[in-house]
Amino acid sequence: DLNAYIKAAKVLGSEYVTIPWILPELRGTSASDYKKLAAGINKVAQQCHAAGLKLAYHNHDFEFRKDETGVVPIEYLLENCNPKYVNFQMDLYWVTKAGADPVDYFKRYPGRFKIWHVKDMDDQGRFAPVGNGKIDFKRILDNKKLSGMQYYFVEQDACFNETPLEAIVISHKGLEKIGFK
Repeated sequence: DLNAYIKAAKVLGSEYVTIPWILPELRGTSASDYKKLAAGINKVAQQCHAAGLKLAYHNHDFEFRKDETGVVPIEYLLENCNPKYVNFQMDLYWVTKAGADPVDYFKRYPGRFKIWHVKDMDDQGRFAPVGNGKIDFKRILDNKKLSGMQYYFVEQDACFNETPLEAIVISHKGLEKIGFK
């Protein structure tokens, strides 16, 4: 119910409505499926715009992997979603998990990634507090203007070696050390 999301976003004073996940049955496996998905996202984005809000699409790893037809879903969306209305929220952990390079996407699609989810990855591929993993955030942060980043959010989906509160403290220190402001 998009109207309920728009209403909630306005009550909360949010600037963005974000599409957080595409159900597996809606992701598509063909050009016509992706065309429908992009058209649907564009329609939702225009409705958000008309309500004074912006729309962002949040990625996971599956969007960066070629499907059986050779299409990379995130690239299809970046190329077929109207940049006037559709922004992207890059989840740096999931891009890395997929074996893609965030900076490469910033270069190929400058200005499209207005929001970042900053999450780190340990040597086992699990979530780690920011600065305690293997993601090169300094290199990514050096390209923030190219990406169009306006906001970033620290998120850790699960804790493995510390409590959630310990992870927050570690991530906060990591952000400072890396140069996030």
